[in-house]
Amino acid sequence: MRPIPPFSLLLLLAAAPFHGAVASTYEGDIFPIVERACIKCHNNDKMKGGVSVEPADMKSDIGRIVVPGDPVDSMFLEVLVDPNAANPMPPKGRRLPDADIAKIRQWIEEGARFRGDPEPDAEPAPAAPAPVPGTWTNKAGKEIQADLLRVEGDRAVLRLANGKVYQYPLDDLSPESAAKARQAFPAAE
Repeated sequence: MRPIPPFSLLLLLAAAPFHGAVASTYEGDIFPIVERACIKCHNNDKMKGGVSVEPADMKSDIGRIVVPGDPVDSMFLEVLVDPNAANPMPPKGRRLPDADIAKIRQWIEEGARFRGDPEPDAEPAPAAPAPVPGTWTNKAGKEIQADLLRVEGDRAVLRLANGKVYQYPLDDLSPESAAKARQAFPAAE
């Protein structure tokens, strides 16, 4: 076997991935996988099982279906790898390739990060406010039992008990409910 010339060795090292330099993110590493395999059934309009893989919805579900740093207790990974899970995914057809499952597992192990999250050794950002459970009344007087997940612009993002997430116009809520939503998420206005 011939020795590798030093310059070639440098090129090989430069081309090799540098593990640990940048943690994976949902938007950059995981969303392309789930966009191909899952979004048809798990999106903002069609949330089978109360799950949407859209980035903002997944971020809201951290702790519910994804436990950062703990792939074993993350239902999101369990349904992809365990054929005996209550609802194995995908329900029909072939499971995700092992390489995709490995990326999802790594993302969870690294802390289930999203773009804009602070670096792991950086000063932690203030925790996102917890969902605000309540009864929200629209202008017609109809009551809506839901958790307020966040306020995005002029819309309240509400999760109903069945898991469906709706972006409800703040202008369609009663003045009291709209004020309560804005008070819960004042920076989001």
